[in-house]
Amino acid sequence: MNIADLKINDFIGKLESAAPTPGGGSVSALAIALGISLVQMVINISVSKKKFKALPENDQSEVFAAAEALAGFKEEALGLADRDAEAYTEVLSAFKLPQESETEKAARMQAILSATLKAADVPLKTADVGYTALFKTQVVYPYAHKNAISDLGVGVKLITAGIAGAAMNVRINMKDFPDASVEKEYLEKIETLEKTARQAGEVVLAFVARNL
Repeated sequence: MNIADLKINDFIGKLESAAPTPGGGSVSALAIALGISLVQMVINISVSKKKFKALPENDQSEVFAAAEALAGFKEEALGLADRDAEAYTEVLSAFKLPQESETEKAARMQAILSATLKAADVPLKTADVGYTALFKTQVVYPYAHKNAISDLGVGVKLITAGIAGAAMNVRINMKDFPDASVEKEYLEKIETLEKTARQAGEVVLAFVARNL
């Protein structure tokens, strides 16, 4: 499945069906991609204005560099929407492996653990992409055109919602994981990412609130 190539109604139809994928992890990644797209729109509106063109060249270059980075993060988030669905499909397949003999049981358990780690890795990466996108947004938000302030706010809200959703997926995949040290590592990473991303988003949202 290539989620980015689906029509919106087709994606919604797949989402609301009883099929296990796409699910919350894919939607979280998509929310981040949509949020980044709104930030990109704000940049494209803002850089065309006389006020921006009057800025020092270094400031303009910094905004353009951030815009280029955000474009890459958006594509990465879209790719993660597919990878999340694929990872969960692997988990389901691992649980369906035969377990008649001790050898089969051991192989099945190893496959489940490996697939579960992958299913946790993808949303962890998704959260990291959103977190990095928010910090790039901090570079550009002071230059946002007044007529695009609300769009900037919606974009940041979507990115932070996507990060929160990705964090939930990390936590549920690590719940009762047999290796407590691995579980602790993943949970600490996602907690730090979620906290720092929320703080980064609040900086931009405070600017939005002041200018609405």
